[in-house]
Amino acid sequence: MISFTRWGCLILTLVFIGCFGGIKQPSIKTEKFKITDYFPINVGSEWIYKDKKGNTASLKITGINPRGNIKWYQGSNYSNAKNFIFYVYNEYAIAKGKLLFRANQKLISESDEESESNSKEATQVIFLKEPLRVGTKWNFTYPEGKYSTFEILSVTDEVFVPAGNYKDVIRVRIYMSEVGYLGFLYYAKGVGLIKATTEYIAKQSQPPDHPAADDYIDSLNVLRLYKE
Repeated sequence: MISFTRWGCLILTLVFIGCFGGIKQPSIKTEKFKITDYFPINVGSEWIYKDKKGNTASLKITGINPRGNIKWYQGSNYSNAKNFIFYVYNEYAIAKGKLLFRANQKLISESDEESESNSKEATQVIFLKEPLRVGTKWNFTYPEGKYSTFEILSVTDEVFVPAGNYKDVIRVRIYMSEVGYLGFLYYAKGVGLIKATTEYIAKQSQPPDHPAADDYIDSLNVLRLYKE
């Protein structure tokens, strides 16, 4: 689950330190897999994350809201970052080889005051896309015209988090050059999102393939998966 304050409630928002190789490896092993293999989404499943400061964030799938030909899963997100308690209600779906995220945001602090700026429905975002191999790339354009580039950089990472040690992890880079935003998402087979990093760097034509700093990291702490 990604820190709500730093991601503007784009949580999986989902929503913590890994051991990586410096050379990109062939992605033959993952091409036969689907998004569902790396993001198992069922009602009742819950991912709980913790950052280096001890703040927690979570995602729990609470229901299904089918629309058209897409089965949207309703997610209840929680975070206690920066002395505030946040509850955000989002939706997730897997369709046409894409992991989709839609924020139906109601941001509430511990004083139960709703934030006006976070109460509107956000644009749909693609967080993971097939084919699951190095080089797969896609863009997300914000309403104001700015855009982020997503790219799969590795399918062979080994990542250590409190919930366990995971191999053959998919590493996705998110880069927004206009503001210097750099983020990484790490997906483990049969588990989902196990780690996310966020930072701001100087504008550059070619962003780094690994996090430049480890100050803003959310790691999977507890996992509860349910099968339909």
